[in-house]
Amino acid sequence: MLRTRLALSLLFLSLASAQPAQDKWSELMRAGDAVRERREFAKADTLYKEALQIAQKIGPADHRVATTLGVMASLYEEAGDLSQVETLLKLALAIDTKAKGPDTPAVALRMNDLALYYKKHGRPAEAEPLYLRALAIDEKALGPNHPEVATDLNNLGVLYRANRDYDKAEQAYKRALAIREKALGPAHRDVAMSLYSLAILYDVQSKFPEAEQLYKRALPVFEKALGPKHPNLASALENYADMLRKLKREPEAVQLETRAKAIRAR
Repeated sequence: MLRTRLALSLLFLSLASAQPAQDKWSELMRAGDAVRERREFAKADTLYKEALQIAQKIGPADHRVATTLGVMASLYEEAGDLSQVETLLKLALAIDTKAKGPDTPAVALRMNDLALYYKKHGRPAEAEPLYLRALAIDEKALGPNHPEVATDLNNLGVLYRANRDYDKAEQAYKRALAIREKALGPAHRDVAMSLYSLAILYDVQSKFPEAEQLYKRALPVFEKALGPKHPNLASALENYADMLRKLKREPEAVQLETRAKAIRAR
């Protein structure tokens, strides 16, 4: 009984001492985010590094370590310093894999981050297996009709479209759309993005009737979900206008472009 009480006392003391460190970590991360928004990247880096030191003291495999490394990777990429980005993303993935298990949604999210980095920097062959693994993890952990699975499928669709593997892109986009319509409802902004992605896919293949149908479906959903002045709506209007111009439908294209310019001007 005495040993049990002693163990519990030590546990409570440990938890109590950890709380100030956790609060300080959160404070530093918020401060880093704030200066980053002002594009003061050096100051943000200093704050994030302080936060990382605190997180590592809480525990080397603590989720805050992985979170901080991921944020630092995105900061360096935004600042144009790519020298450490891949290393940091891999470290974050390794930490979450060890701490949370290899088949968890948190690990799938880290895989998506690393895959996106590879995709953006011309390494699609390294991106695809990570995207596919993340998809498999989320399907098993969350179920095949979860919105996060739709996000994984959308990521794959973007990769396949960039590689001009249009059949695979279409399959991924269509499945993502079906999941989002069922899980989120037809008026959700993610549904609009799926419709828009499919429209662009058909547009680049000169499948103009299919593309136009999807543009027409996406526009009112964007407007309802995001409001009539949102940049995503302007982008959809501009792409639809570009397609109409290819079809020699100049008056309609001008009308859409005028509306998009009005949104951009605000």
